[in-house]
Amino acid sequence: MIKTFLSLPVLLRVYLGITAVMSIIALLTFGIDKLLSKTGISLGPLRFTFRRVPERTLLTLSMLGGSFGAMIGMLLFRHKTRKDRFRILIPIHVIIWVLIGLAVIDYGPKLIKTLGL
Repeated sequence: MIKTFLSLPVLLRVYLGITAVMSIIALLTFGIDKLLSKTGISLGPLRFTFRRVPERTLLTLSMLGGSFGAMIGMLLFRHKTRKDRFRILIPIHVIIWVLIGLAVIDYGPKLIKTLGL
């Protein structure tokens, strides 16, 4: 029997929703920041650049559930791959979110029963 998304436990649906939405946002943000890093308009001696996405924002998106999208964005756009902060923290965030997912799969139904929800 094929399980549908709605037949999954509530906590698992919440986990999957958070990681999917945040990963898409993180992936798009990495792409936009890479585009902004390459974009500049020159008008003779004047050069205009656009404001970049702060590194803190990129790392926060990763920490809040977008680590999968951030990792894909780093590899796909080859963006922030030389920065040690990103090479270390993004994989740590991925590991943390995988562990959270495993905990939700294992303990989620037990927690729901215990809380009486």
